[in-house]
Amino acid sequence: MTPLDPDPGVMKGWSLYNFISTMRTGTDPNGYALSRQMPWRSIGHRNNDELAAMYACVTSVFPGK
Repeated sequence: MTPLDPDPGVMKGWSLYNFISTMRTGTDPNGYALSRQMPWRSIGHRNNDELAAMYACVTSVFPGK
């Protein structure tokens, strides 16, 4: 399984900080580069509040904690 593939369970255990960092750098907490198909560059330009809302949405729909 590659990081952030269609299975959102890959984010299990990520903190908000991990999510924001991954969206801004393109590298997940385990050091894996995100797929070129993942639009992290455009997502990473969002402000912290917008990224926090995305994180809240994903973790509420696909709870991993």
